[in-house]
Formats: sequence, structure tokens, C-alpha cells
Amino acid sequence: MTDKIEFIEASEESFVHEELENEMEKLIEKTIEDEKIELIEDKNLLYGIVLNLGRKIMHYMDDNELSFQEKTELISFILPKIVDVLVHKELIAEENVSEYKEFIEMSVPQIIFIIDMVVTKIDEIDGVRDDKLQISENCHIPCSIL
Repeated sequence: MTDKIEFIEASEESFVHEELENEMEKLIEKTIEDEKIELIEDKNLLYGIVLNLGRKIMHYMDDNELSFQEKTELISFILPKIVDVLVHKELIAEENVSEYKEFIEMSVPQIIFIIDMVVTKIDEIDGVRDDKLQISENCHIPCSIL
């Protein structure tokens, strides 16, 4: 991978270098496999999964020394794709796809805030970077606190 990740500007949207997109898709699939995620029928579980993946993506970007704007653009581009990967893996029922995708797209700003300002900072304070956040069916993220 190159030292600097390239971004291509096209009609007001930033698209990530194809190699990086492939890396993120592998990361998503590995997390799904590691967490032994089964059929997702709850938005709270989906939110927890997306937070966990966003956190791993943020660590990946920290390793590549991207600016905050580059991180935000990348996360905004990748997070909605998580639903596509989950659908491809048959982990989201077809009837929930559009609802879940819309939910994640609307949640991207909150997710970026939580990941960058809360989760990543806690990792820095603790001096630990545990890339394995436990997710369970009982995972309830209090969105209202934002």
C-alpha cells in the first residue's frame, strides 16, 4: 500500500482508492466471521456492529496518518456499504435492507462522532488498542445521549 492514500474528486463526492475499499471489505468480512454474527433482526445490534467496524476502520486510518477530513470522507463512504456486505452474506433479511441502509446512512455523523471523539480517545488514554470489541444481541447504544 502506498504511503499516502489517494482520493479522487468526482462530482462533489470523494471516492476512495479501490485498494483501500477492498481492504475495508475484507475487514468487514473478517469482523463478521470473528464475531460469529448471525441473522441481524435488530437495529441496536446493527448499530453495534457498525460502531465496531467503524472503530477498526478508524484505527486503520490512524495507521495511515490520514487527516480528520479524509477519515470522515472515508467513513461516510464505507459505513453504508456495511449493509451491502451483510446482505451479500445473507445476514440481513431482504425486507429489512432499505430500512437498515437508511438507518445507517442517517447515523453516519453520530457514528463518526462516537468513534473519533469517544472510542478512539479512550483507546489512547488506556494505551490499549483492542480491535476486538464484544458485540452481543443485548448491545444497546443510547443514541439519545447525542
